[in-house]
Amino acid sequence: MKRKIIQCLGLMCLLVINSGCGKETVTPKPEKEKGTIQVLEGFYSEELGTENTVRIYLPPEYENSEERYPVIYMFDGQNLFDCSTATYQKEWHIDESLDTLYDEKRTKGIIVVGVDSVSSRRNKEYNLYLREYDGGGAGDVLKTCDFYANTLKPYIDKNYRTQTDREHTAIIGASYGAVAAICASTQYPELYGYTGMFSYCDNQNPEKMTEYIKEHMTPEILTDNRIYFYTGKYDFAYTSTKSAYEIAKENSLENIHYELDEGQHDEYSWGTKFTECLNFFCWIE
Repeated sequence: MKRKIIQCLGLMCLLVINSGCGKETVTPKPEKEKGTIQVLEGFYSEELGTENTVRIYLPPEYENSEERYPVIYMFDGQNLFDCSTATYQKEWHIDESLDTLYDEKRTKGIIVVGVDSVSSRRNKEYNLYLREYDGGGAGDVLKTCDFYANTLKPYIDKNYRTQTDREHTAIIGASYGAVAAICASTQYPELYGYTGMFSYCDNQNPEKMTEYIKEHMTPEILTDNRIYFYTGKYDFAYTSTKSAYEIAKENSLENIHYELDEGQHDEYSWGTKFTECLNFFCWIE
């Protein structure tokens, strides 16, 4: 006779097998270490005059170590870690990806900081120019870049154990967030050494944005910056992303990489390439 008992209620599972010839106990591997997420409500931006929600992923063992960690700043923070807070109920799965990389000993830990976007403000805060449908004129993305550089990053560096130099600081965004990411990198190249442009969407004003990246996405401004471009074949931002990459090549930027797959314009597709982006940044083993 054999009897199998499995108990798994958020704890380590214990498998016991009884047989006529004795008892065998098999103890599975310990549960994977998990990072933690802190949420800061009402984080004020003097640059934008807004209160914001900031979500901070801290790596496993953060509280039990004295390690200092590299930091990735991201846009649309509500979409990074939890589908219940995500705009379209799809998330990047950033926390699960980093937990897995930590468990596999491919990283000693990375901090991720994301600021939630607000639908009524997002177009203006993430773009340089606005189409007539969204009010026309100039957007506020440069103010958003100032907020990240002059308020958010100093706060994170003061209150968390970060590696503060540009060699350990990245900025990543998707869609309009990719517009914000490249603007942040070109406005503050001394702060960010790595840029992730996922599904770069310039449809607010393609002509002026093309002019901007031609003038600013250059080796003279982005010295030693590594830029990762990603889009999917079924992504409506496929053309604009590929065009931005081609401009980077024409401008003789060397540390660039373009990734294309079957993905769409959504958080799931972006999340599947997050590890590839970190690999290109040389942040993981």
